[in-house]
Amino acid sequence: MKKIIVLVVLLSSLNVGLSKGSDKNLIKLLKVSGMIGQFEQIGSVLESQMASKRNQFDSEEEFNQFTNLMVKTFDETFLKERYLEKITSDFDKDTAKIMLKLYQSELMKEAVEMELAANNPNNEAAQMAYFRSLQTNPPMPERVEMLNNLHKEIRTSDQIETMFQTLIGSMVRSVNAMSPVDNRLSEEEINTAMSSYMTPAFFQQMSSTLVMMSLYTYRTMSTDKLVKYVRVWQTPEGQYFVNKSFEAFSYAFEGVGERLITNLKEMKKI
Repeated sequence: MKKIIVLVVLLSSLNVGLSKGSDKNLIKLLKVSGMIGQFEQIGSVLESQMASKRNQFDSEEEFNQFTNLMVKTFDETFLKERYLEKITSDFDKDTAKIMLKLYQSELMKEAVEMELAANNPNNEAAQMAYFRSLQTNPPMPERVEMLNNLHKEIRTSDQIETMFQTLIGSMVRSVNAMSPVDNRLSEEEINTAMSSYMTPAFFQQMSSTLVMMSLYTYRTMSTDKLVKYVRVWQTPEGQYFVNKSFEAFSYAFEGVGERLITNLKEMKKI
């Protein structure tokens, strides 16, 4: 599967959805950290998941209808606006100020620069070459453990689970709604189908992918700096930022269900 979530991606503009009453430090923090850059990955995830559903449609026209429905439902702007609506509503101003100061440090600037470079599509060949090199030159276990700790602190796995549960659930319900009435599944059958897909092995694979991506992303960061980077997210301020961001991320995806129903009604499928 293509890139799932690259930890943080610096956005060139974050004007969409920002309230005029939002704390200026928080707005700056969201700009320099790029915490909503994860929504830019939705397109590639949708692409790979929709391709796997192609054989469930009798015609190209039906498949295109399904594709357009999913793209419209998981609109990047809609998700960003929901995220920003939530995170700007009650974020502690003192914490925003402290985190903004942290992001002005050389360590955080270096980390963001590495994350940006790793997310650059032009570097995909270099990524693949690096992954192949790990077969003969595997990483030190201590390095892998540090990266696992990083993902634990920034709740990457929680974000992946939220995103995929919403994504897969919406896809299954969309395919079901577009099927002949006599062939449609019950809600219980839909939940069973989702459970068969969202297995522990699936999430373990996602976790392994995250570690692989992180090995590449931070490959030139010294062990000492990586330890300090993990510690940033272990601070009360770092954890507050992570948890508030995750709340906003979850809130963004909670709106997808209603959006899907609205879009299906417009298509006269329900």
